[in-house]
Amino acid sequence: MRSSPALALLVGLTPLAACQSQTAQVAQPIPIVAELPAVPPLPPGPERDASWMKLAPKAALDPALARATVDFATREPVGTLVETAERRLYLVQPGGKAMRYPVSVGRVLHGPAGPRSTASSNGRTGTRPRT
Repeated sequence: MRSSPALALLVGLTPLAACQSQTAQVAQPIPIVAELPAVPPLPPGPERDASWMKLAPKAALDPALARATVDFATREPVGTLVETAERRLYLVQPGGKAMRYPVSVGRVLHGPAGPRSTASSNGRTGTRPRT
């Protein structure tokens, strides 16, 4: 095997590197302390969003379409959503009250017909399009 001159030089200078008596002086890093700005806690709900809501465009809202708390006598447990034919959902709340939400529905002609049960699903449903 032939030795190259570069390899011989490297092997010859390696012991001399151990003879160096000075070490490099590295300055200690300066700690950087940045204070975070004090951020007041944001209250939940409308108070938090008031500044954003000022930027939203204003539109007249039909009172019939607004969400509202209404008297609602039912035997359904609290937390139940009740569907009615008047295109509104009622979220039952304690004390004979309910939160009324308007909903949009499609035309009956394009809706499914037949039983609508989701107790078990195997990829096939018992519904069929109306004809």
